[in-house]
Amino acid sequence: MITMYKDPLQSLDMLLMRHAAGKLGPHESLLVNAAMALNDTIRNRIAQYEALGAQLICEQQAQVEHTCLERVMARIRNPAPEASPCADKSKPCPPSPDTHIPEIVHGMISAVCAQKQKQWSRATHGIMRIDLRVIEPTPVHKFLKLMKMAPRFATPKHSHTGTEITLVLHGGFEDEFGTWKKGDIVILTDPRFAHQPVAGDDGCVCLTLTESPLQFHNPVTRMINTFFRV
Repeated sequence: MITMYKDPLQSLDMLLMRHAAGKLGPHESLLVNAAMALNDTIRNRIAQYEALGAQLICEQQAQVEHTCLERVMARIRNPAPEASPCADKSKPCPPSPDTHIPEIVHGMISAVCAQKQKQWSRATHGIMRIDLRVIEPTPVHKFLKLMKMAPRFATPKHSHTGTEITLVLHGGFEDEFGTWKKGDIVILTDPRFAHQPVAGDDGCVCLTLTESPLQFHNPVTRMINTFFRV
């Protein structure tokens, strides 16, 4: 299942369209590329948007420079080498910190994140995390992390002051809005929504992008979060 909550400008379709147009930043691009590797529906939808974009370009009667064709043909004859995670066997990716993180996703993370070794640290009872520092041309106020919840663990009820995009990598969770499994993208944008994710029987491992720390409703949990900043 794939979904979004409120704010049409932050919908899943808008996210995928921006990816197809090459308009996403490194954080969002990493998350969407990982989703494409796990979810056929997302991959097919992006392909449709790319085809639509190509059609629109062809229908435009825009003027192009007379050297345009020569430059295109030159790039076809001499393509730039593509960066492929773990392609260079002399510089292998560091081992995944968790066998539940798909290797293709771990390769993507290792290719674009600054740190070389990634180990789980305890965020709070029932939750482990790995903070990921994506290499950006300019600093941005975004937080990308791997989150792991223990089986049947329920997080404290919370809301989000900024956008949260979550990709399920293993297992799944359920909340007030549905049940989410491997390959699902969940987008939360409305601060009025509060939810309490509960991990499934196999636990849950997610790749999560947020713009601000979570806003917990319980006063004690709020105080604890001033130190742990989940």
